[in-house]
Amino acid sequence: MQKFTLFLVVLCLILAPATAQQLEPNSPGGSLQSNGVDPTPGTPFLVTPNGTMNFEVGGNAGAGYSLVAGQLATTSITDPLLNGQFFDIDLNTAALVGDGIGGTSTGLPANLFFLNGNGTSSWSIPANPGLLGQKLAFQAVVFDAAQPPLNLNITAAAEFDFQNVTLLTGDDSFVSFSLLQPYSLYGQTYNQCFISTNGWIKFGGAPLFSDLSESTADFLSGNIGGAGAGSGPVVAALWEDLDMGNGNPGQQVIINEATPGLLTVTWQNGDYYPSTPFGTVIATIDVTAGVPQITLDYMGYSAMIPPTEGIVGVSDGGVAMAVANEVDLVQGGAVVPTGGLNPAETIFQNFGTGAFPEAVDLAGTVLNFVDASGTGQFTLF
Repeated sequence: MQKFTLFLVVLCLILAPATAQQLEPNSPGGSLQSNGVDPTPGTPFLVTPNGTMNFEVGGNAGAGYSLVAGQLATTSITDPLLNGQFFDIDLNTAALVGDGIGGTSTGLPANLFFLNGNGTSSWSIPANPGLLGQKLAFQAVVFDAAQPPLNLNITAAAEFDFQNVTLLTGDDSFVSFSLLQPYSLYGQTYNQCFISTNGWIKFGGAPLFSDLSESTADFLSGNIGGAGAGSGPVVAALWEDLDMGNGNPGQQVIINEATPGLLTVTWQNGDYYPSTPFGTVIATIDVTAGVPQITLDYMGYSAMIPPTEGIVGVSDGGVAMAVANEVDLVQGGAVVPTGGLNPAETIFQNFGTGAFPEAVDLAGTVLNFVDASGTGQFTLF
């Protein structure tokens, strides 16, 4: 094969712009994944500024590859010589990290940018706080004799977004998360919260443990995570004995405050303990408008055999004169609206021993809790 540096390839690519960004998928002859997960167009991998960018280039064993970094292009580019493949990095920002196809002239070892005997090459690049709010993408071009005439296989582009994010894995784990601004819930303000792999978010006193056993009394009193934790509001996205430590692709709890006052917690690709998949559940707490709006999203919940236990809802946790209102959150696949009450309101369902014992029937629904008063008079719709 005639040697091609990435820059010569790019000269061909600029002749044929496409109509969208990040079009190139992974293939066996050329792939780029992060922690075993393919990039999803429009959904970057979140990285804490104190974390690392982890990705793996794949293809045929021993193949050379060129690695490029830069910003995702608004418009991807292609060329007929590349058999319909797309280059997704903006040429104005593209930087050649290394070239195992055309050879390096930087003094680096000649075999640095080659896949190993298993057809992989792994990268782990440290981030730093100065990257907060920025994005960076990587894409590789892998030598592949099955792609004539240029014998080049372009990988998917993986974009990394540096946010106030914490990634949590494991079984029965929890973590504290510092908020970028104070959050007001039930008339009280909080500068941090605590998130458990077992499907809950707690404000107020620090929990002592991750609390896998759902309890209506503890939910209402705010003593989730141990009686010594003290009172505090609780958001139960799916308080049950969950397992986020089985190592499934993408399985983790993603805690992300993309902007001050907008917190999103995603239990992604999780399992009921020990290994029954439930899909993905997302809780969003939004105080950017000055009053709390809490959304529990079960569009990605897909338990084939839903359990007949667990707690879901929003509790004052003992900090307000709350009405404990247990409701059947969903009937026949539709959310049951509930109006706000005065005094402040706790709205929940205990699927096991509560007033409405049933299998968890939340799949495909979104629960919206809005407190227009700012004191805890939530409306559910």
